Amino acid sequence: MDIILDKLNEEQYESAVSEANYLQISAGPGTGKTSTLAARIFYKQFSEGLNPDELIAISFSRSAKEQLIHKMQEYTDLMGYGSIIDIMTFHSLAHRIIRYGVFTGETEFRDGFRVVNTEDYYKINPEIIKDLCKEYASRELAAQALAKCLNLLRQGSHLENDVLIHWSAIKPGKVYKINMDASTRINIHSPDIIEYWKRVERLFKIRNELDYQGLITEAVNLLLKKKNTYNIITGELKHIFVDEYQDTSISQENLLVALAAEKQDITVVGDENQTIYTFNGSNLENMKRFLKRFENIPNKKCRQIHLKQNYRSTKSLINLSNHLLERELITPTDITPYKEDYQPVIVDTQSIELAAVYIAREIYHLNIVENVALTDICVLFRKDSEHSPQLESLKKELDLLNISYDENARETEKKADVKKEILSLYEKYPDHELSELLELIKEDNFSEEAAIFIKDAIEMGAKESEELIDYLIDMDEKRFTDNDSKIKLRTVHSSKGQEYQIVFVLYLGDRQFPHGSNPDVEEEKRLLYVAVTRAIDRLYILGKHGVHAEDFLGKCITAPNINYVLFNTRVEKEYLEGYGLSQADKEIIRETSKEQEYKNDQNKKRLTKYMEEW
Repeated sequence: MDIILDKLNEEQYESAVSEANYLQISAGPGTGKTSTLAARIFYKQFSEGLNPDELIAISFSRSAKEQLIHKMQEYTDLMGYGSIIDIMTFHSLAHRIIRYGVFTGETEFRDGFRVVNTEDYYKINPEIIKDLCKEYASRELAAQALAKCLNLLRQGSHLENDVLIHWSAIKPGKVYKINMDASTRINIHSPDIIEYWKRVERLFKIRNELDYQGLITEAVNLLLKKKNTYNIITGELKHIFVDEYQDTSISQENLLVALAAEKQDITVVGDENQTIYTFNGSNLENMKRFLKRFENIPNKKCRQIHLKQNYRSTKSLINLSNHLLERELITPTDITPYKEDYQPVIVDTQSIELAAVYIAREIYHLNIVENVALTDICVLFRKDSEHSPQLESLKKELDLLNISYDENARETEKKADVKKEILSLYEKYPDHELSELLELIKEDNFSEEAAIFIKDAIEMGAKESEELIDYLIDMDEKRFTDNDSKIKLRTVHSSKGQEYQIVFVLYLGDRQFPHGSNPDVEEEKRLLYVAVTRAIDRLYILGKHGVHAEDFLGKCITAPNINYVLFNTRVEKEYLEGYGLSQADKEIIRETSKEQEYKNDQNKKRLTKYMEEW
C-alpha cells in the first residue's frame, strides 16, 4: 500500500487515509482526483480490513466509471495484489435495486422489466400527446418538451427546486418554461404535464417498462421502505464512494442518502466549479450541502479536503483558468516550472468562418512544421446544431488542407444486437458465474462484442449472469472513441474528464459562447473553465467581443501572459508574415487594429443602448 501512498502529495495523502465518516474531496481539474479516490478505496481494504463486497463506488457516467476502473487496475498491477470493487453508475445501481425489488415483491414491476428513453414513447405511440400542448403545430417538438419537463420535475431541477415523485404534487395554474435550444422555449401548462405523466405511468405498468429517471425514482421508493430490498442491498455495505458528485441531480442525491441511511460512510469527490449539467438536472447545491446533511449525526466525523495542485497544465494555462473565475482554484506543482510554458493564444476574429481558417492553418503548421501528431490536437466547440453551426466551416477548411478529423467517432458497436444477445444469455444461463459464461458462449456462437461486454462487466465487479442486466443500461450513454491518426472534434461537455496536449476553443461571442439569447452566464463561465483546463501544453481561444451578454473574449484578453492575435481577413496572416514587416511594424498594426476594434465595440454597445431605450 505504501508504494501508492508515497506517490501522493500532502492533500491527496490526507484524503486517502482520512478517518472521516463523511469525506468531501473538492478536487480541481488536473489535481489527481481519480488517483486519490482509487488510493482511498484500497486504503479502506488493506489498512482498515474492509472486504471488497463491503464497498461500492458510484459514478455519474460510464466514462468516469471506466477511468476509475483503469486507475484501480494500474494500482493492483503496481502493488501485486488488490481487488476492484463494484463500480456502477447511478442508473445501473438503481436497476439492481429494482431487480431485487421484483424478487422481494416490493415493487409493481415484474421480472424482465425494460428501460426506455422517455422520448421514445411518442415514437412508439403518438397518441400519448393527443390533445396536449395543442398550441404547438410541431407534435414532435411538443413531445420532446413534455418528456423533458417530466424528467426535470422528477430530477428536482430549477423548475421546482425539489423532487416531484407523483403528478399530484403539481400545483394548478403552473406554467413550466422548457428551453429546447438557443432560440426555442416551450410553455408547458400544468394540466398538460399532469395528463402526460398519467399516460406515461400507465404505459409503465402495461408494458412493464421504466424510463431512466423512473429507475432513480423507483429505487429511492424501494430503499425508503426499509424492508427486504433495502436489507439485501445494504446488508454488508460499509462505505460508499461517489465520483463526479457535482453533476448529480437532487433525485440522485436522495438515492445516495437513502442508500447510506446514516449507517454507511460516504466519500464524495467533485468540483462545484465544474458543474456544467444543470440544464439536464444537475444541482450545484449538492456539493455545497453534502457535509451539512451529516454534521449532526452522533459519533460521526465530517471533513472537507481541497485538492489544488494541478499536474496537467502549464503555469500560464493555470493562471488563465483562475483568472476566468476570479479565484485561485488550482496552483502549479513543483514539476510545473520544468514544462515549456507556451502563452495561451487569444484570437480576436469577427466570424466563425475566419476562426475556422485560423484553426486549420495553425493545425497544418503544428503538424507539418512542428511535427505535432494530429491525435494530440483537440478542437472544443460549445454546440453544433442547426441554430449554432460551429463545425461546418471548420470541417470545410480542414478538408482543403487534407487534415483528418474524427467527426463520426461515436461508438459503432451494434448496441441493440448485443443487448439481445446478453438478454438471451441471461435467460439460458440464469444462475451461472460470468467466468463460466465466457467459456459457454464460445460453444454457442455468440458475438465477440458480447464476450467483450461480459469481460468489461467482470472488471466492473459483476460476478453472476443476472448482474449483467444492470450494466446493459449504461450502453446507451453516448461515448467517443479516439482515432490515433486524426484530430478530435468534441463538444466541451463531452471533453469532461479528458486532457489534450493542444486545445482550440471555438467560438466565443454573443449567442455562441455564452450560448443562447438568455444564457445562464455562471454556468457558461464554468463550461469555459472546463474547456480551458483540458489543455496540457498549448491553448487557442477564438471568438469576438460580447455585446449583449458577458464579454468572455474580453475577459480572456485581460489575463496575464497571453498572446493576443487579431485575425480579421483570410490573407492577414500571409500579409504580416510575407512582406518583410519588422516586428515593431506588426505590433503597431495589431495595436491600431485592436484600438479600432475597441471603438467599434463601444459604438455597438451605445447603439444597442439607444435601441433598447427607444
